[in-house]
Amino acid sequence: MKKILFTFTTIFLLLVASCVSTITLEGKARPAISSKLVRVMDSTPENAEYVGYVTVSYGSNWTGEAALNEGIGPAKSKAASVGANCIVIENREEIFEKAHGFNALSGGSSLKLKAKAYYIKSN
Repeated sequence: MKKILFTFTTIFLLLVASCVSTITLEGKARPAISSKLVRVMDSTPENAEYVGYVTVSYGSNWTGEAALNEGIGPAKSKAASVGANCIVIENREEIFEKAHGFNALSGGSSLKLKAKAYYIKSN
């Protein structure tokens, strides 16, 4: 009985906390860095070398800026995995889940975030 409960709990948590992130490499990859070193900027910085774009799809129990903040961490991690030290958020799509879906009970949303990843050479 405990194994069955554990299995169902695990599946439920995976569905609720699911997050899929990818990076499409279009420039030069570098050794991975810590995601703490990746900065989020409003526009493309000068002297930045384009690395690729990051896409993050995830469910959130929040909406608006709080939901966006949940997606920034995975975007920074994915960018850091190829040595990019800066991301610029290009697009964010939010789909509210009021009547059905895995966030129906909380009224959360599903989001898709797209960001460009850059490498900025430190002086």
